[in-house]
Amino acid sequence: MRDKDKRLVRFEDVGRHNVVDKVIGWIVKNDVPAEGKMLLCSGRLPADMVLKCVRARVEILASKAPALMSAIGMAQRYGLTLIGFVREKRMNVYTNPSRIEEVSV
Repeated sequence: MRDKDKRLVRFEDVGRHNVVDKVIGWIVKNDVPAEGKMLLCSGRLPADMVLKCVRARVEILASKAPALMSAIGMAQRYGLTLIGFVREKRMNVYTNPSRIEEVSV
């Protein structure tokens, strides 16, 4: 792991929307700039989750699950990098891939 690759905060909840709200609330409460940050989750990525990240200025939203078509369209429209099916050495980058760099392991 590179020095700049650090987890800032981790939350768990039964509902994936609640977790996103907790993360964004933590960012706001602690006055942490969201630019250049990635929000990782484990559930499906719907459009309203994309919108929450856009409003908070989070640039990358990723999950081990898929993104819904409505989320892909919204992410494209607002410039969010949306990633699904994150697995060991692969992932699907749905929108704005310019923020992702390939790293050899």
